[in-house]
Amino acid sequence: QEGQRANDVLWTFLESPSTSRGAWSWSVLMLTLIVASCSAFVIETLPQMCCGRYDFIWNPLEQVCIAFFSFEFCARFLACPLHYGLTGKAAVRVQTLAAEV
Repeated sequence: QEGQRANDVLWTFLESPSTSRGAWSWSVLMLTLIVASCSAFVIETLPQMCCGRYDFIWNPLEQVCIAFFSFEFCARFLACPLHYGLTGKAAVRVQTLAAEV
């Protein structure tokens, strides 16, 4: 039950920014990173900004965004309530996998 409670808290934190100040801050951070990542992708295609001249900016920004996006994806996957599409044997396999991690 304790593990399920932690999953519920994490899922609510990630899914509902209005539940706490921390959840709201996380949501704002993720939205900022999404805008930064998309903007960098577009700006990087401009001739005056490409071709390795500004890689010292683009590479670290991309790495930070990938790290945060990957962390949130894995956290959402592990905390996802099983009633969101997984039933039967698939649900048991995911629960087992999550318990091993």
